[in-house]
Amino acid sequence: MGTWRAYLSTPVEAASLAVFRICLGLAVSASFLEFLIPGSKGLEAVFVTPGWHFPYPGFEWVTPLPPALLRVFFFVSALAGVFFAAGVLYRFSAIIIFLGYTYYFLLDAARFNNHYYLISLLTFLFIWFPADRRFAIRLPFRRSSSPVTSPVIQCWPVFLLRAQLFIVYFYGGIAKLNGDWISGEPIIGSAEIFREMLTSTFPFLNGVEGIVYARVMAWTGLLFDFTIGFLLLLPRSRLLALALLAIFHGINQLTLPIGVFPFLAFTASFIFLEPDWPLQLGKWLKKPCFVRPDRHWLIGGAILVPGLGLLLGWKLPGSDGGSGKNFPSSLSNSAFAFVIFWLTSQSLIPLRHYFIVGDPNWTEEAQGFSWRMMLRQKAAGSLTFHLHDASIYDPESRGRRVDWSRVPDAESRAVFVPVDAHAFIWKENHGLNTFYEGLAGFRLIQIVKANSGPELIAERDALESWWMEQTGERPRIRETRSLAACLDAASERLRILVKDDSAGEMHAHVKLLEVARNQLRVMGDVELNQRGRYLTGVHDCLYTVLESGHGELLREELTLAHPFALLGIEPPDVQRFWVIEQRESAGEMQTLSESLGRAENSLIWCDFGRLRYYEWSGLPEWIPVFETGRLPLLWNYFRELNRHQIEQLAVRPFLIWQYARRIADDWETRYGHRPSVHCYGSVMMNYRYPRSLIDPQTDLASVTYRFWSHNPWILPLESDRIGITDRLRKADSKLEKNP
Repeated sequence: MGTWRAYLSTPVEAASLAVFRICLGLAVSASFLEFLIPGSKGLEAVFVTPGWHFPYPGFEWVTPLPPALLRVFFFVSALAGVFFAAGVLYRFSAIIIFLGYTYYFLLDAARFNNHYYLISLLTFLFIWFPADRRFAIRLPFRRSSSPVTSPVIQCWPVFLLRAQLFIVYFYGGIAKLNGDWISGEPIIGSAEIFREMLTSTFPFLNGVEGIVYARVMAWTGLLFDFTIGFLLLLPRSRLLALALLAIFHGINQLTLPIGVFPFLAFTASFIFLEPDWPLQLGKWLKKPCFVRPDRHWLIGGAILVPGLGLLLGWKLPGSDGGSGKNFPSSLSNSAFAFVIFWLTSQSLIPLRHYFIVGDPNWTEEAQGFSWRMMLRQKAAGSLTFHLHDASIYDPESRGRRVDWSRVPDAESRAVFVPVDAHAFIWKENHGLNTFYEGLAGFRLIQIVKANSGPELIAERDALESWWMEQTGERPRIRETRSLAACLDAASERLRILVKDDSAGEMHAHVKLLEVARNQLRVMGDVELNQRGRYLTGVHDCLYTVLESGHGELLREELTLAHPFALLGIEPPDVQRFWVIEQRESAGEMQTLSESLGRAENSLIWCDFGRLRYYEWSGLPEWIPVFETGRLPLLWNYFRELNRHQIEQLAVRPFLIWQYARRIADDWETRYGHRPSVHCYGSVMMNYRYPRSLIDPQTDLASVTYRFWSHNPWILPLESDRIGITDRLRKADSKLEKNP
């Protein structure tokens, strides 16, 4: 123990620690400024617009500030990062950036990222480090007797930073020791992109299968994480390690949306060099002196690692040591205890998942704070929360009716009927029907029984008479048409207005509609199961125009589209439809229903499975959904969560449990009785067949979450795979036969 204390108290230069301080301060400042730059992802979209933020356990009190204060807070934190980098008011600015970044980190557990966690740890450590002994700006009013004038510090801050970074890389390697990673399949998507990049430059590599690239990348990543810490510790291999890190983090910067982290991670690795390396570099730049390489290491390195291995021929010079006046001879008890506590906790916390049953990549139990990075591809289908409240709906006593008197603030008193639009039977639903189709809103459409002749005229007259009897107004009966015809009409109307458009925005919208029209044309030539991606392109174009100042014009045309035309379905030619009314919200449709004498339990057809995430915003907060034998209440979480939160919610059991509790608490507060909440959905991980992640029979509102043992309501992972490698091989074979 005495030897350790002696080593940790060894005097070293503060220059390397100061460079780390500068890079960390600039990275933190850039992270905050990223949210303040106009046109960026913005504070509002991430922290203000969502109505719910997933809290970390014990930090439920951490909530977003009002928008104006949050913007000021981020600006002050960014400014503190600059002060920290410059060494101005160092201790104070270190505390500010730690509190600021940790607050940003804790605002939403759905945004958890190992990089954010690491930066929060580093900013905390620098509060206790004397990192302003070098390259710091001294304020004129600072007392000359300040103890921070010596450029020499004890070794323990440098040692602790090296240990922390070593743990991150080494535990990242341990996490990759699993069958999924070694197979290469979790990163086959990234490997396909890399393959396309290489084959475009080197066509002779076109014959190499994508799985080969994936396995090479997976095994290289495993070897990199396991060895990079050791390569940085050894003076002979540090130049090679820095070159490998430059390539690794450079690729990450180009291919992954992880902000400033690649810059910080690469520059942080300089802490493994000698503590006085900045001073040595300065001297070398003034008087360059090229050292001859060690021939044996040069040749051996070239054989071991072709190309980059040549760097083993050069060994960086050692440190000149450190000395200074009034330098403490031994490490204080508090500093020594802090180092021991930090290393022990950081070494043990990542291992806790070994004491919990199940694959943490699937259950997510003990997945966080463990440096388990980029290990799985996880995708979810539809995720739904069903509420059951017997005081509102009891099938044994009320049949298929909801007791709306117990929910007086309900936006709508209609019952939604989930349908598969492709299997909808038109002739069995003649008469007046209500449809919700996302971009077209709520529409009241008459499915006409007669096709032509006197029967058609009689049906129209009967509809007009009934409507006038109910509302006192004549209905607007209009024939529906194809989606292509609607887009053509909208484009033509926009072209007429183009002459008055000085900003050019309307030109852009005309082009978007043309793109959507072309996508429709191509979609008509492909098989039904391949139309999804084309339809997504159509919806994205239409959504952009609808959100603009010309959205009302397009919406008027979309109102006249055939039912379910926005889902790529064209009804039979023998079927006719009349659009009567269109409404944007469920509340407006409720008012219309009341005027027609259908105030409660009217039916609305909706294909929930094909709604885009932004189309759910037009639906009520909770929705009675008619299913065989029951009438569950479907909670519309799209109303208060953003897209990133929804993606994370669907695959992380802890977030699912949290949100189920949030639903039950909110319902109980509003209506005085607590419902049961059940979750339904399927998840695919690493190209296994989709299966349920959460037991749908479990009432998530009544169970607790165990942090130190397995939660039995998280279903086990099944090993059956879809054979992605064979599927890609067959796809490549078809492409070669039919180029």
